[in-house]
Amino acid sequence: MNTPFIQPRLLLSMALGPLFLAIACGAGGCPATVPPLTPANIYGSGINADDLANIILGWDTSTDSCNRSLSYRCRVGYTGNLLAIRPKFIWSTDKKGYSLGNGGRIQVQVQSDDGTFNHFPSGAVLGSLDYDQPINQGHYSPLLTFPNPVKVSAGELYHVVFCNIASDPRVDFVSLDHLYMWKATSPAQPILSNLELAVLERGGEGAWTVYRRGVGHGLTPILELVYEGGNVQGQGYIQGYGQTSTQGWINPKPISGEQAVRETFTVSGTERTVSSVSVRVNRLTGASPLSIRLEKGDGTLVEQGSVLVPLGEVSPTTNNETWITLSFSAPVKLRVGDGYHLVLGCPADTVHTTHVLEKGRASGYSPATYFTDGYAQFNSGAGWVGWDLFAVPHRTDCDLQFYFQ
Repeated sequence: MNTPFIQPRLLLSMALGPLFLAIACGAGGCPATVPPLTPANIYGSGINADDLANIILGWDTSTDSCNRSLSYRCRVGYTGNLLAIRPKFIWSTDKKGYSLGNGGRIQVQVQSDDGTFNHFPSGAVLGSLDYDQPINQGHYSPLLTFPNPVKVSAGELYHVVFCNIASDPRVDFVSLDHLYMWKATSPAQPILSNLELAVLERGGEGAWTVYRRGVGHGLTPILELVYEGGNVQGQGYIQGYGQTSTQGWINPKPISGEQAVRETFTVSGTERTVSSVSVRVNRLTGASPLSIRLEKGDGTLVEQGSVLVPLGEVSPTTNNETWITLSFSAPVKLRVGDGYHLVLGCPADTVHTTHVLEKGRASGYSPATYFTDGYAQFNSGAGWVGWDLFAVPHRTDCDLQFYFQ
């Protein structure tokens, strides 16, 4: 489900390093794609999302009064030539507020940062491409190649600016899709700063602003950057569906008694020494803490502990999950080639819930943009199976919201 915030009637880090979600690489056996400033002490998905949200590139005259543009602000991790990007477009043939006509003509520019306190696009265009009629092209996540490579420098802020330059953006427009938090936090992500990764918008006044609806920052870009020489970085989780629907599946999953969830993974790349693990969960009822168990693939205990999760709420749209952290009694070595399980459980007198993030693997996103060493599983009391999402069972392309540090 997408929640268009320009269309309310439809219901509707890196502070520690350079760019979004290259934390996943190194995980997944792709050391060549690790940006040089990425914190070596982060291992896991490291991202949160409750849903998706679209913003129109164009002019929906029923709700808007301008041709809206967007920018993704990000800090690059490489010096050299940027060759291509992979965004996520979204449209709908049966819901208003997503798209109209052929989708328009989308101009994508790479601009430098203006260097001000606000860090808006400078207007200086370093590279540009046009993507005509995206709906007719039929690809939600196309790889868009610049006609001329764009020279960038590691550690600098840049803006990927999207604008609909169709002859009439009121009759031909499309949306960009983003990870969305129902209860926005600042920063929007646990290990990413809003400076290093943010969605900006420009309305009829012509001025850039940080995207906001309500309090804080609720959106995270879905974007891959491809560099000359094979380097890749980006945020490649394309879904974070955490609503309380039971239409053929149950997501989020309950954690209570025999019901439990886990991330199963085999370490690749390099050995990691970790001192804590963070997970995102909700406590619905009861007073027992969440049990967090790190075990080897054969079930041998490595480390365990418990944390009392704040009592949350549940509604048709949000389950109020929160990040909690368990500090280990001593540093733990995660050895290359060894399998592990990160298991979340609790006594039957208490109910917790959590949901997963979908990797963009099937949509063409590089393994450099998400966690590749494992996937999420749940146990309803009859044994461990892969997550089911959108009525597709036994999936191996989903991760818990977690990270070791």
